[in-house]
Amino acid sequence: MAGQGAFIPITITVDGVEIVSRRLATWGARIDDLSLAWEQIGEDLLADFRQNFDYEGDLLDKQDDGWAALADATVLDRTRRGFGGEHPILVRAGDLQASVTARGAPGNVFDVRADSLSVGSEDARAGYHQWGTSRMPARPIVGISWARRSGIVDRLNTYIQAQARQQGLMP
Repeated sequence: MAGQGAFIPITITVDGVEIVSRRLATWGARIDDLSLAWEQIGEDLLADFRQNFDYEGDLLDKQDDGWAALADATVLDRTRRGFGGEHPILVRAGDLQASVTARGAPGNVFDVRADSLSVGSEDARAGYHQWGTSRMPARPIVGISWARRSGIVDRLNTYIQAQARQQGLMP
């Protein structure tokens, strides 16, 4: 993931591209675009990020209790402005959440290429929440869970095998 700033994407790139390319070359040069698999993986990640907002950090946070509670002053301000009290954490009008979880929403990043995927948000507030500040604890909103890592490998494997079968390169 990128450092603190206005753009917090998750970028997934095939590591060891030369080795993968050589293996694919043994099947034929026709399997060189994984963009359809990356697109599915990106949609899976957006769903994870939505779930992370719904569960207030329990999906991605390493702690059992999810995101840190809001400061008392923040709860009072939210209540006074009509955004509820303590919950949902990090959601007022919903535009930050949408920038992280909804493809095509303002600020959302969803860039699929033949060999990589970038998904995240360009909303500056996302970076402040992801890494925290000197006055605010980190509340990670994007990341890849252990379960999703396995899912990514499965999606890529399934896609490559389907392409190889379709082109008669394997039974």
